[in-house]
Amino acid sequence: MDRNKVTKRLFFWYAILWVLLIIALYLAFGVYFVDTTTTKSKWVGLFAGSIAILLAACKMLEISLFKSVNPLFKKISQYFINGLNIFNFRIIKIALVVVFLSACFLIKKIGVAYVTSFLIGCAFNFLVIHITSLIAAKITTRSSQFYNESMQFALRQFFNCGTAISCIAVAFSIIPIVVLFHVYKDYQVINGFVLGATLIALLNNVSNIAVKQASISAENVVLEMFPQFENNDRRNPLLLLSGISRGIFDVNILSSDLFTLFSIVLISSMTIGGEFLQLMGAFLPIIILSCGIFSSIIVNLFTNLKNTKNPIKQLFISMFFANLIFCCGTYFLIKNWLPTLIELTAPVVIGAIGGFVVSFLYVRYANEYYKPAINVSNSILSSFENAFKQTLKEGCASVFVFAFILAICVITSFLSSGGIIEPSLGVYGITLCALGMLAVSVITIAIYSFGFATKNVDVVLESYEEDICDKQNIVANSLSEIGTKAVSLFKAYINSATVFASIAVLIAYSILAGLEQADILNPYVMGALLLGVATPFLYCGFVMGIISKVAQRIVLEVKKQIRTYAQILRYEIRPDYEKCVNIAAINSSIQVIVVSAIVVLIFSLILIKLDIEALLGYVIGVILSSFGLVFLTSATSVIGKSARRYCEKEFNYSQKQNEINAISINESIFASIKDTVSISLNSLMKFLAVLALSVVPFLIF
Repeated sequence: MDRNKVTKRLFFWYAILWVLLIIALYLAFGVYFVDTTTTKSKWVGLFAGSIAILLAACKMLEISLFKSVNPLFKKISQYFINGLNIFNFRIIKIALVVVFLSACFLIKKIGVAYVTSFLIGCAFNFLVIHITSLIAAKITTRSSQFYNESMQFALRQFFNCGTAISCIAVAFSIIPIVVLFHVYKDYQVINGFVLGATLIALLNNVSNIAVKQASISAENVVLEMFPQFENNDRRNPLLLLSGISRGIFDVNILSSDLFTLFSIVLISSMTIGGEFLQLMGAFLPIIILSCGIFSSIIVNLFTNLKNTKNPIKQLFISMFFANLIFCCGTYFLIKNWLPTLIELTAPVVIGAIGGFVVSFLYVRYANEYYKPAINVSNSILSSFENAFKQTLKEGCASVFVFAFILAICVITSFLSSGGIIEPSLGVYGITLCALGMLAVSVITIAIYSFGFATKNVDVVLESYEEDICDKQNIVANSLSEIGTKAVSLFKAYINSATVFASIAVLIAYSILAGLEQADILNPYVMGALLLGVATPFLYCGFVMGIISKVAQRIVLEVKKQIRTYAQILRYEIRPDYEKCVNIAAINSSIQVIVVSAIVVLIFSLILIKLDIEALLGYVIGVILSSFGLVFLTSATSVIGKSARRYCEKEFNYSQKQNEINAISINESIFASIKDTVSISLNSLMKFLAVLALSVVPFLIF
């Protein structure tokens, strides 16, 4: 389509979006919000979610209007989508068995309403995963040609992709929660929604990362076994699996994580607020979250990536203004709605500042010219062992830094909301702090998704069927570096939000279960706490074993195809790419279910044989241990990448070839560990925290 026609059409649709945004703001905060005598104020969340979906639709329309003219990219795009559908539908079929068995158990123990909420949570997470995966598949191929227009134009389309993904995940979490609360008016019933969402997120995320790591390992083995294969050789049966795992699975995991994070924080804060402040306390989190969504959408519409040399700086500025608008808006909302509890503004602001500070501090680790990366780079001149130790040293130091920030957020949010005088308000303030950290995620996760989209461009531009010009590869490398930095910067934000969300759920569990405080000297609690600390290590070990087993199955399938059909090596027949995808999906998902069942069994034994206080200690142990492992592995991976970039830019390759190769190995070791540990443990701690909250009806009834 002609560029001028596209611009006119986009102007028309964005004008409609602005009009609807203004109407939604008026209805949300000018009509329904001010009516504190009824329950109309909860519908503010529906307006925010609806506008988020409209923004996602506009962004996808903008991407789709600039279609690829190269038939090669159209072919690759369809190729990715077909492989992705095979993988997703296979995972869904296996997950449905678990969902059905869980629903049968829950309907007998709790009731139909809880199971209905549980099934809706599963369905919406499936929907989010599938839609965002398709968006990622299309943008990864289509946007790789946008550099022909300009680098600025390409970056804009990647940011559009990130915006669409974040808007869909956020809208699909807030809308069903508001509707379910309106229908059932029971916090324990809508807790089923979160249980279903976290269950699917656990199975999907761990399966995805296991397949991604297994495909990388299997590809290395296959290239050694068949030296005639080149990178992205179409004779390699692993071609399709490798493409979708490197190009799409990251976004797949991210969208599912964001969906569950929003759902967890919203429901836990609604539960605590409803217990202490009745309906107004339950509706306040919805209104605060809606304010964050509207703030993010407004800033997003004004974000323009003009500086192609340093787009990360522009994105940080956008994030800063989104947080500023959100904090100001929250102050006026609480002042007008709950003037007697104006102190609840403080924890929301603390959460917003904490999330921004955590992301900003990661610049120190993601920048190759900062001290951590330089220290690791200099240590490689002496030996590989010293570089490895120095990377671990910098990573261990970072754990304390981020733990200190989160501890300050928890303590100050408790104190600033009046926790000393009224502990219930202090507890409520902690959950509002978590909500404040996540409220502007529409803009923050748009930047995070932008990073994944840009760094995966080279997956396509390396070519699957024929060579592509050097200019495209140069652009791909440039975009990949920008994307890698963006992902590194906001990984800490996701990790911090996950820990805060899990803490918020545990607080809700304690209140509903009637636990005002836990006795750490109780031997049951102490023993369960130790088991909780050890569980993440056990789970990570099992997941790494899954990666090894899946990689073996994939390699066997490749050998079988080459041995059975020798024509593959002569380009006479097409390998069965889909078979490798199918094998990876089946084996990974089944083994993840088995491993997760072991953890659930430990959880159940503690609940049955000990007591609910010991269960609280167990989940706290899981969260604390996971926090340390996740931040350690994430920081070491980012520092390793930064050190490698520093070596490549500052060292003379002809004179320092061995050192540069060694620093690359150092980076790959920590990167592979990070991907496995951080994603699997983030999913595990959320699932166990929500599972603890979900057993409260068993204790009551």
